[in-house]
Amino acid sequence: MRAWIEVKSSVPTALEIDQEDMLFEPAEIAAMISGYLGRADAAGALHAALTTHAMERTGAGIGRNRLRDTGWAPEELAAFTERCGPMMRAFGYEM
Repeated sequence: MRAWIEVKSSVPTALEIDQEDMLFEPAEIAAMISGYLGRADAAGALHAALTTHAMERTGAGIGRNRLRDTGWAPEELAAFTERCGPMMRAFGYEM
């Protein structure tokens, strides 16, 4: 994630997609990707791939994961926040 922040201004035509959006908004993401590639006709097939192929789906079907819902001990929450908090905030993820 840090590497993307460092280089994304040098590739202004790159398409940035949030991994959660691929899981929770597959039709919209499929349309976005296929349009970006100039292949709007492929949106249906890409949508099918996003919803049926074996993707890593940790927590799929239970909603977005939130730090407050992990059940972690206070020291675990503090360690995570210290290590991952800056990148989570940089990408707009709720802590």
